[in-house]
Amino acid sequence: MKLPLREFFFAATSLLAGGGLRATTLPAADALVQIEGRTVATSQQGVRLSFPGVAFHLAVRGTSLSCRANTTAEEVDFDVVVDGSLVERIRLPRGESDTLLFQGKTDAEHRVELVHCTESSNGVSEIESFTTPGDFLPPPPAPQHKLLFLGDSFTAGAATECRPGLPVPTTKAKRQNARLSYGWLLSRRLQAQVSIVAYAGRGLLRDWQGVKTVLSAPEFYENAVADEPGTAWNHHDYQPDVIGICLGNDFDAGVPDETDYIRAYVEFIRKLRRDAPRAAIILILSPVVNDPKEGVPRRTVLHAYLDEIARRSGGGRIEVVDVGTYPGVPGDWHPDGTAHEAVANLLEPIFRRALD
Repeated sequence: MKLPLREFFFAATSLLAGGGLRATTLPAADALVQIEGRTVATSQQGVRLSFPGVAFHLAVRGTSLSCRANTTAEEVDFDVVVDGSLVERIRLPRGESDTLLFQGKTDAEHRVELVHCTESSNGVSEIESFTTPGDFLPPPPAPQHKLLFLGDSFTAGAATECRPGLPVPTTKAKRQNARLSYGWLLSRRLQAQVSIVAYAGRGLLRDWQGVKTVLSAPEFYENAVADEPGTAWNHHDYQPDVIGICLGNDFDAGVPDETDYIRAYVEFIRKLRRDAPRAAIILILSPVVNDPKEGVPRRTVLHAYLDEIARRSGGGRIEVVDVGTYPGVPGDWHPDGTAHEAVANLLEPIFRRALD
């Protein structure tokens, strides 16, 4: 039940006050809000974010929970999960707004997740605070293991809301859901935290059109907010046990130069090992890079590049995994949610072994 009308929120708060009941407001950066993924705190104790899959975990005792937010775009969506079940997908209005996340009939304890569905390119959101007519409780302990996934639109979950036999959502934003992506699915199966650092259309050296002036994966990897280098991420705050990298956009504009690509990738891995020296690294052969019927076999070349990158990087804690290829949904070349489930199935034993 998305309530973009701030009037409802203020009316509800006034009603609570008039009836002698209290409403408790908690800044989003408060210790009682467990945040999964990359954010940057504001001077007002809110948090800003853009990467997909960022999640807020809260425990409340009360009949409802609302949030105040401020977004820069028209298509910023979040999933609301209460007590393990999806309640709804909400779209935050552009600008500042108050939104009811859930409404219960009884005063009870609830575990609530607010998960950023849409991609980095959709815009920046600031979650300012949460309000309940009851009490905020300590959230459950965060899982011990940590996963990091680096990539492009596939890793971000570009078409995960699409399913065979169902109508394709009419807009790109409605097709996106990082909570249904292979990385998020893996993290839940392995009882691990997850951080998805992905940006649609971006590659290792260039974007899908061959443009080199945009931030590439090794560059936005350094940021807490994807397109804002001034929001440097503190890598000590999140030390992954396993890192999955799935990049394919460099090959959309043709096969990149072998020397340049391999050198840049090896340097990227060196940077990752600087920040997470104990992490296993899985190089995932992009499921959206194919060998065309004519011309250069791009997938075969990418596979050869990754094998050489793994050989040069060495160390025994790096491997290349081919997860296969999957067709795009009608009108959208990205694989659907069932493809992400299949990729998660293929990767699960590999990641489980790396964690063990």
